[in-house]
Amino acid sequence: MREQTIKKISDLPKIYLHIGIACSVGLLLGLASTLISPMWALIGLLVGWCGIIAILHAEVLVLLYLILTSSILVVSHTFSVSLGFGSLYLTDAILLLSFALLTIRLLVEPNFKVIHTPLDWFLVIFLLASVSSTAVAIFNSSLYWKQSLGELRVVLGYILFFIVTNLIRKKEQILWLIWGILLIAAVVAAATIAQYLLGQSQIILAGRVEMIGSEGGEFARATRVIPPGQSIMLVAFTAIFAILMLDQTRLSNFSRMIHLGLVGLGIVTTFFRASWVAIALSIFLMGFLVNRQQRKKYLLWIFTVTFLSVILVILLMFQPESPGAILVRAAFGRAGTMTETQTYEDANSSLRWRDFEYQYALPQIISHPVLGLGMGATYRPWTSRDHELFDGRTYIHNGHLYIMLKAGVVGYLGLLFFIIFAMTRGLKNWRKISDPYLQAIVLAFSLAFMEILMISFVEPYLITPSWTPLIGVIAGVNEAIFYTQLPKR
Repeated sequence: MREQTIKKISDLPKIYLHIGIACSVGLLLGLASTLISPMWALIGLLVGWCGIIAILHAEVLVLLYLILTSSILVVSHTFSVSLGFGSLYLTDAILLLSFALLTIRLLVEPNFKVIHTPLDWFLVIFLLASVSSTAVAIFNSSLYWKQSLGELRVVLGYILFFIVTNLIRKKEQILWLIWGILLIAAVVAAATIAQYLLGQSQIILAGRVEMIGSEGGEFARATRVIPPGQSIMLVAFTAIFAILMLDQTRLSNFSRMIHLGLVGLGIVTTFFRASWVAIALSIFLMGFLVNRQQRKKYLLWIFTVTFLSVILVILLMFQPESPGAILVRAAFGRAGTMTETQTYEDANSSLRWRDFEYQYALPQIISHPVLGLGMGATYRPWTSRDHELFDGRTYIHNGHLYIMLKAGVVGYLGLLFFIIFAMTRGLKNWRKISDPYLQAIVLAFSLAFMEILMISFVEPYLITPSWTPLIGVIAGVNEAIFYTQLPKR
């Protein structure tokens, strides 16, 4: 009894401290509201709260950045502050806050040092080339400053790599970041499926919601949903399958199967054929990369996923006009076009209609091979392909050529080697990691780099707002795992 009384008394100062903090925050918010608008006072409070979170949990800031760019949101629809020469978005504030935290820790913590990885200089070369090409274009009056800000902001998403490798140094932080990525993917998939069921009658998420109609066919009746988070679903699907195959310790396989099915169904509703092929290739390669014992489990899960998918398809087809049956027919019809010659020969197919972009892009690359045109620069004139809602003069579907156009061959090689080395380091070292969960993550993220490079030939993933931060994060996660799990040399 006496010990309980002493414990209660010892807890009193903590209670008073919490009450004092709450009163102080309320008082400061009230005083600030008398000097500035309540909106700015609230924003200041939120910024301060984010600063405290950053000091304690840098992984939360990284996840917040991904939520703003690679989920069901579009960063242009979030809060921004006009600075005259441009706008400051929440994503910009997160990067600034992260680097401020890194600087403070370097100054006040004697044992805190910058972590260097073999990938650093490749990414630095790409970033310097991107900024330099843009600065030269602005200096030569071939590009306006505000015109470059959009693509520059996209490129800066890669900086999250340095944030992850330097501020996320504990296994617990890495796990929270991975779980956050997988949770975001589940939310995006659920929202994507809900949007598919709603069709175009009610839009509940950002991105593209349209009737699919490439190459015609019966599957043109289906609704295509492409949220910003289709990027994180692609990475998460490969990761969940790898976890199912390699790890049996943290969650039930039933939960993971539900997670895999949810994300997989979300990917189907995007109708991105290149994504389907890339994922299938990654899953196929996993079977060759694992050992004999793991391969048995791999084959078991391949059989299980295939069997359950077939059963689901059969059940859905009992109601031919249901949204599920329409999705099945549309998916098979869409996939079937990859075996048709007209997809590759017809000038009006969704693959070949963009050939005109190469006719303008290649001469520009030859004329500006070193630095490129600069971020945000136009590379072609207005054509009949452009319209009021889409000005494609700065856009090209081939991500590899996109980088060459804007950052030059030097910048492209820097980014290419960054991704290739991230992939090869993962494929070389994943077996050396003792934790099977983290082992699966490194393998999956390494194969995701292959998917990104493949798909970038038909979609500009290398310079897409929803992809650049995610690429930086998954590369950083792998390096953070190496730092915490592999012996120091």
